[in-house]
Amino acid sequence: MCSFSEVHNHELMWAHYADQFRGICISYSLSKLLKALPDEVTFVRMFYNEAEPTVYPTHRDLSQVAKMIFSYKNYRWLYEREWRMFAPLGKAYYQDAACLTRVYLGSRIKDTDRNRITSTLKRLKIKTSHMTIDKYSISFERKSRS
Repeated sequence: MCSFSEVHNHELMWAHYADQFRGICISYSLSKLLKALPDEVTFVRMFYNEAEPTVYPTHRDLSQVAKMIFSYKNYRWLYEREWRMFAPLGKAYYQDAACLTRVYLGSRIKDTDRNRITSTLKRLKIKTSHMTIDKYSISFERKSRS
């Protein structure tokens, strides 16, 4: 299971999931990613609700029931606009670097890490954007591939 979001510029997500703005956010082309992943990998849009899902006795496949349970979150997390990727046990590999469209770097990332990531991605022709913070809003400076 892996989580994706439709947004890259939400301050709370950077605080929660990117080590207080010290991390990165990887942007993908969903259509290219779907083509590059194995057929048994699926994506499910999260359901946000006040109540947890109810599970009744069923003859359905237990993996489908588990997928349903893991696709619910409390409505307070709605701002994440999350999708979950489900794959068989193990790693879900893709070979096409064109799936990655951009990498966003947090404002507090160490300079050494920023330089290493930027130079590596430049060789792979993957764009990077660096976060800037102005009062209570964040934005990303777009860098070219050159």
